[in-house]
Amino acid sequence: MFVLSYSWHGLILNDFDQLAYSRTLFIILFSIVYFGIGFILTLLYQVPYLEKKPLLKGLFFGCLMGILVYLISFVIGVSFIAAPTIKFIAIDAAWQVIEQSCGGLAIGLTWQYVTLQERRVV
Repeated sequence: MFVLSYSWHGLILNDFDQLAYSRTLFIILFSIVYFGIGFILTLLYQVPYLEKKPLLKGLFFGCLMGILVYLISFVIGVSFIAAPTIKFIAIDAAWQVIEQSCGGLAIGLTWQYVTLQERRVV
């Protein structure tokens, strides 16, 4: 998720050029936030829902987390654009959902791999 977000904001959109403070500080805070998002996604993954389909479960919780993260950042006003248009809002929200869904899928794949390994050992 971090790599996708950094690629989107740093390489494709060049948003990091608009930072009013240290890029190092931003990357440190960015890392902490994404570590927290990954931790919350992992905790959500523990909810006993869709037990038989780990990838679908990861995708589902990733989509929910993407919507939640975007709504929180939009309400707080964390944006690189001072006056976003509806087009910008829609594209940014869609990207956030895609980004967090990839994180959820990664958790689902990891979970599936670990449980398959546990079954082989037992």
